[in-house]
This record gives sequence, C-alpha cells and structure tokens, in this order.
Amino acid sequence: MVHEGMPDTSVNLPAPVDRHGRKKCRRAVSRRGASPFTASGLATLALSILLLATLHPAQAQEHTPVRIAVQDRVALALLHWAAERGDFEQEQIAVELLPYDNETIAQVADGNIDLLAAGAEVLLQDASAALDLRGVLVLAYSLEANAILARPGIRDVVALRGASIAIVADDSSSANDVLLAHALQERGLSMARVDISYLSEADALAAITAGDIDALVAGEPALSRIEQAAAASSGSLIRLADPSREAGLVADLLIGEERWLRANKETVKRVIRAWDRVVRALIREPQQAATAIADALATTPVITTIGLDATRLFDTEGNIELLRGTYQKAFSAMSVVLERRGQLRARGVPSANRYLDLAPLRQVARGR
Repeated sequence: MVHEGMPDTSVNLPAPVDRHGRKKCRRAVSRRGASPFTASGLATLALSILLLATLHPAQAQEHTPVRIAVQDRVALALLHWAAERGDFEQEQIAVELLPYDNETIAQVADGNIDLLAAGAEVLLQDASAALDLRGVLVLAYSLEANAILARPGIRDVVALRGASIAIVADDSSSANDVLLAHALQERGLSMARVDISYLSEADALAAITAGDIDALVAGEPALSRIEQAAAASSGSLIRLADPSREAGLVADLLIGEERWLRANKETVKRVIRAWDRVVRALIREPQQAATAIADALATTPVITTIGLDATRLFDTEGNIELLRGTYQKAFSAMSVVLERRGQLRARGVPSANRYLDLAPLRQVARGR
C-alpha cells in the first residue's frame, strides 16, 4: 500500500540490486617466469595450506558479540529470522536477541545491552533522558499495524471524550500511547480527558467484549487477534484511527548509545548489512518469513502476514531516500505529540538530526 506523501522506497517495490557490501573478486595474477612446481615452491604451498587449515577455525570463532533488545513487534521480529537464516553470522556477528522490557534502558546504561530495536519514541522519553541515544537505521513504519478500536456505536475519536480506554501493553512499547495521544490531539482532546488503563491483550479483549471499556489501542500481532476474536463473539469493533495518515508517526528504529556507536562503527555497519539481507529475503520468501516471525511471536503465519502487509520496511537504499527529509518531518510530528503530553520536560521539540547518527548507514550505502 502506497500512501500520499511517502517516497516509494519500501519492500513493496521489486527488490533493489544489491550494491552494498558486495566483495570484489580478485583475479589471480602469476608472475612471468615463476613456477610453483619447484621444490621450494611446493614447500611454500604446503606450508600455506597448513597455516590456512590451522587458522580457519580460529578465524571462524572471531565473531563480534552484539546484544540487541527487541520489542515484540511484527517488523522487528524479522531480526529473529535473520539470526535463524545466518545473516548475522555472514557478517561475523554473534548476535544475542533479548526481550525488551522495563529494565532494558537501565541495562543499556550498565553496558549489558548494545542496541535496541524499538519505537522511535524511545529516543525522546524521560526514561532514556540520562542516555545519549541515537537512531542509526529506520527499520519500519507502522501504517495499519497499530490502531484504536472502539465498541460498536462509537464512530469517531471525538466520541471518546470521557471514555474508558485500554492500552494493550504486552510488548512494552509506547507506540500505542503515541497513536492515541496524536488522535486525541487532532480532535482538540488530550489524554487527561479520557480514563486510561494498561491491560494485557487478554484482559483488554475481555473488557471491551463485556462493555467495561469503550475502546482499546493495540499493535500487531495483538491487534489482529483482538479484532478476529471480537468479530467471532460480540461483534466487530470499529477502527477509529491508525498511523497511515501520518506515516512515520509510529516507526521502529535501530538505536544505540552514542559512545557505544562511536566505538563500534564497523559492528553497526555489519548489523545494517544483515538487516538488508533479511529484508531482501522477505521479498523472495514471504511465507517462510511469516512462519519464522510467527514462531518468534507465538502466533500464526496468517496473523504475521496481516501485520507485515500493514507495515512498510526499509533497507539501506530506502533509508537513504527516506532520510532526505521525509522521516525528519514524521519525527517532528511524533515529538510534538510527546511535547504536548509533557514528556519532553523543558527540552522542547527537537530536530530529528539531533537524535540520528547516519554515518554508518551512509558508508554501507557507498559499499564501504
């Protein structure tokens, strides 16, 4: 799905030609007059083979360890498939994918987590204020993969004034908060004008089915499961809003602490190239990708396919186009939402470039 105002740089297009990170072939050139079949030449050749046989196992073990905390979102679960496929291993990375929870930011500060695969709002929230976090790659946009659902009879966000709303918070992501705040602000309302609770997926479904709440906000894969379960029991829920009209409002980024990024530039480039591989693989093998993501998120391939179709993924080439200005505008829109909620303290609305470190991405784009 292509939305007005967005550059066509997503994986919905044909797979781009791989110009990034490809090794150049070296031609063997023999010196004129030199023969490898002399006694000394054979001895040298034998010694070289022996050394290569000895060094190869050690070299294979020299993989750089990288610990990435991953939020439970459909697009980010592609990282699990990348690990399964060996995309990180091809880049000499020994990746450890960790769950993202309420202790993750503290673990980054303690040096126990290297990178985050998380919503862009993480860069701005108070929880991360003590860290100099930077985004190095836009992984995905949620277009219809997050939504506000209301019980039958509520057909507009304006009708939510004074309503009871549950935010599904199973994935420790605050993207749902951003979406709700933005939708309310557009109608001249604020989060203070509604009664908000944070519930698990199961509790939110039970509450809206019983009529105990008026609406809920969820992201994939919980979103599709709730919609399907509600339709099968008490009737279809009304989708009031999603991020498709403000593409980039809900975005997933690869994020790291500034000092770590500065000290590990080559490692960051390897992670970016591994992401490129798995995005291209998704185009070639969508069913395999859906199955792998379903396993990672404990859901079904049908649900993950719905989530992927509602998401726009970006590889290196897509990022270069996107970061010419389109994403900066989306980041500003998200910043305004958080600023109006009072979540930026006295920092005001920052520029996206203040929170982005694009040097590794640009080097990968140049084949370096």
